[in-house]
Amino acid sequence: MPPPRKKQPASARRTVRKKNEWSEADEKSYQDFLNNSGIKELAMRLRVLEAQGEALGMAPGHRDLLKCPKCGLFENALFNGQLITTRSIDSEEDTGLRFDKLTDGTYLCPGCGARVVEPEYIPPPDLFGPVKRRKRS
Repeated sequence: MPPPRKKQPASARRTVRKKNEWSEADEKSYQDFLNNSGIKELAMRLRVLEAQGEALGMAPGHRDLLKCPKCGLFENALFNGQLITTRSIDSEEDTGLRFDKLTDGTYLCPGCGARVVEPEYIPPPDLFGPVKRRKRS
């Protein structure tokens, strides 16, 4: 007959957490990572570079391109990343007009003055489908 099992002290017991539960140790580890990895500085630098690119006429990377439903003027990005506005999909000739931002997600069409709402971002479909996990045997 095996000896009776001794009760483990509370500090040695494994605590069962829910899948999405965030412990204090997780939060401390996350904050240490943010403070010591340089990721905050990298994110700030990326924001600066994105703003500089837009100021130079580059296509925005943080939103979809705009199209006015009233007059048909739309933004397009050339192969080199330059942002242009045109009235024909076949044309690479820039009208020189630019949509002005009014509020978050709302822009003013420079061609007719209509309000243009930024299209909702729809991510591309997953080409390979969901990841299937095999059961261990």
